[in-house]
Amino acid sequence: MIKNNLIAGIEDYNIAFGLAGDIALGGDWNVDGVSSAGVYRPGNGTFYTSNRNANGPAPTDGTYTFCNAGDIPLTGDWTHSGYSGLGVFRQASNTFVLKYSLDASAPNATAQFDPDLLFRNGFDGMAGDLPVSGIWGPTTE
Repeated sequence: MIKNNLIAGIEDYNIAFGLAGDIALGGDWNVDGVSSAGVYRPGNGTFYTSNRNANGPAPTDGTYTFCNAGDIPLTGDWTHSGYSGLGVFRQASNTFVLKYSLDASAPNATAQFDPDLLFRNGFDGMAGDLPVSGIWGPTTE
């Protein structure tokens, strides 16, 4: 179920997409300025995306596999391009793996995460915390 704004009331869309056990995601997969449904399937390490926002079953428009067991899925506009890319956080190695474009190419970037850097800069965290994506500071655009 999807709501277009944060007010009380019924959902705007009731979209059927994915299987039980999938992790729901959202993103602008086709550069139309609108987020639509996506899921990550931990059992096979695959992302599935749909470009349809309408009530009922949604078709799968994209399938992307580059993940390992235990990866945590993320989406975000990694390059400020106006559309969403895919990514995962590998807890075992504290590594982010990012895919900028939704095509058949391999992931574009890998970045080691240094949790000690956060603690040195006053952030507090606990074992089991999960990463989130976003724009955390001013942009130059």
